[in-house]
Amino acid sequence: MLLILGTAHVLDLSIGIERAIRDFNPDIVALELDKDRWAALNSPSSSNTEGPLFVKILAYLQKRLSEVFGSPPGSDMLAAADVARKTGASLAFIDLPIIPVLQKSWNSMSLKEKSFLFFEMFSLSLGFQKVDKQMENSEWDFSKQLDEFAIRYPTLKEQLIDRRDKFMALSIIKLFRQQTKENPIRIVAVVGEGHLEGLSSSLSSLNPKIIHLKDLIKMCEGDSYTLTIQPN
Repeated sequence: MLLILGTAHVLDLSIGIERAIRDFNPDIVALELDKDRWAALNSPSSSNTEGPLFVKILAYLQKRLSEVFGSPPGSDMLAAADVARKTGASLAFIDLPIIPVLQKSWNSMSLKEKSFLFFEMFSLSLGFQKVDKQMENSEWDFSKQLDEFAIRYPTLKEQLIDRRDKFMALSIIKLFRQQTKENPIRIVAVVGEGHLEGLSSSLSSLNPKIIHLKDLIKMCEGDSYTLTIQPN
């Protein structure tokens, strides 16, 4: 059985993540990380010095967002790993190494996409006080924003989302190959909300259960939550 949690990397979702993982009782907790990012998360002194300029800008923006929401970048992954340790579940890192992906994205982007990207990054850096309110107004449903992102940044959508969705789906399928009829495996995959659609579609044959970010936030507040079943 497969459960996919949709998270945000700069929110404190530890209560909801722990509740969801414990309720599902998985054998494996699969994280949207590679080994290098996992090592970096566990090394507070590490910094993003590799890659093109926009990688450093993205790291800066993520840091600023984490200050707005009061949770360090990657806190969702660390919370999931902590629950895995407490419950005896194995950890699996299912994502591509991110720096090569970002470098390929940058090299493939058109001048128009790069111009849009730098303009929006600059605008965001000047308007962080508005971010919290905008998030509240969205009710934590970012489907419209993701659609707009795909239109404005088709190269980034293909490289940062679609390509990684396919890789992570294949990684999860490989994990399930360890199971036998006598010993079925239960897996929780913890990924950013933007990866839910692609993953659930690629893994539809597994009938994954889905918890969206908005429901994960409700779980942090002690409310009931909804499991979405992906149909075949």
